[in-house]
Amino acid sequence: FLRRCGGGRWGDCKMEFLINPAVRTLQDIGHMMEFAWRGQSAGLVVGFEPENLVLTGIGSGTSVADVLVPLLVGIVIAGGYTIVLEQLGYLVARTTGVGSGYLRRIAATEARGLDATELRRKYDGKLENFAASFTESWFYAIDLVIAYRIFWGSAWCWPSNWDTSNGIYSDGRTSTIPNVPPYYAPREMRAFYVIEFGFYSSQLLSVLTKSKKKDFAQMVIHHMLTALLIALSYTIGALRVGIVVMVCHSMFDPFLNSAKCYHYMFRKTSPLHVLADLNFALCAITFFIFRFGFYPYAIYCTVSHQLPEKMWVSNATNTENVLKLMLVLLLPIHAYWFYLILKVLRGALGGGTVQGDARSDADDDSDSDDDAVEDKKER
Repeated sequence: FLRRCGGGRWGDCKMEFLINPAVRTLQDIGHMMEFAWRGQSAGLVVGFEPENLVLTGIGSGTSVADVLVPLLVGIVIAGGYTIVLEQLGYLVARTTGVGSGYLRRIAATEARGLDATELRRKYDGKLENFAASFTESWFYAIDLVIAYRIFWGSAWCWPSNWDTSNGIYSDGRTSTIPNVPPYYAPREMRAFYVIEFGFYSSQLLSVLTKSKKKDFAQMVIHHMLTALLIALSYTIGALRVGIVVMVCHSMFDPFLNSAKCYHYMFRKTSPLHVLADLNFALCAITFFIFRFGFYPYAIYCTVSHQLPEKMWVSNATNTENVLKLMLVLLLPIHAYWFYLILKVLRGALGGGTVQGDARSDADDDSDSDDDAVEDKKER
């Protein structure tokens, strides 16, 4: 449809410079999903074959629209995808009885002719928190599966090859990849990149528009830095290091958000609440390994690459130096979040179970165990 519009009525209005990049990006996303689903059996042209390479960077002979329109398409696709997951999260929350304690207290309060506005606000907040955690859990899980299917068969994706001439910082402006010109990347890699940019952009909007948590400022800074990092690295064609950084950041998120979902679903006294404890323990382990192990090493390989043109100041552009600095600036935020994780872990060790998300407001905690206490207070 878009291609017909680009060559017909819209083409007469000189809109093809926007339509054509959008069409190519949608085709690349379909190509990525088919490859991730069917693998090599799909019979697709993948990797560094000439017919599978696309331009990514500004200054490579392509127009600004060719670079920026795919990012806008990524925002639309990822935004719509997260909305679907979020609505599914609300459905799961209502089906499994998340916040049922609040519903009972709301009914009892209104039966006595009292105002239940505050209770309804807390109930809506709990559903919102569950839906947000459900969305992030599934998005990151699917994201990691797609990354594994597409990239992990490549040598550059593994830490043992990060600091080689064909490692994570060998593409982009000064590409050293055999038969790959500067600023070129495989179609499936660009598609993965623009979807990631769209997701973090939609998450930033979500943080700004929904109820604030204790780490609101840290979340805004993190999402802004991440979206800016993705966009800037995309415009200079440095996609490999970006994908490695994404994987290092995403690895713990399915465990964290699954722990939160189980915490909202089950009472602390329920045997099934152990699922929250187990997922949170895996979250703490993966967070430490990937964000304080692999991620700093990826920064080291990026900043002090063995090739002279990739050193911190030697022949590096201002944009490249800014990107390296931004990678370093994410580390203090990681340290703060790990401190919060350790606080929850200490509470779990002392109280026998995960007591809630240290990043969240008090309303996030499970309400079910407090029903009897609340009823006594109301009486």
